[in-house]
Amino acid sequence: MDVKGQKMLNDEFEAEARLAQHRKDVGLILESGREVGARLPLSAVHFELLREAERMGLGAADNSASIKVFGSAVGAE
Repeated sequence: MDVKGQKMLNDEFEAEARLAQHRKDVGLILESGREVGARLPLSAVHFELLREAERMGLGAADNSASIKVFGSAVGAE
């Protein structure tokens, strides 16, 4: 949060780690969990948050742009 938190506060989302890549990785975690019968409810919520961020056009932004999903949910910019 020392780095990403400041990016979120400053609304600076130049990609260091693309959100779309992050979503793909969480998807792989969920797939692996299914294969071994592990329940991963927080990872499932994490995946949905990242998928919503991609729907908002933030896939190429830094993964810290996921904060925008929360602002969108409450009608904030």
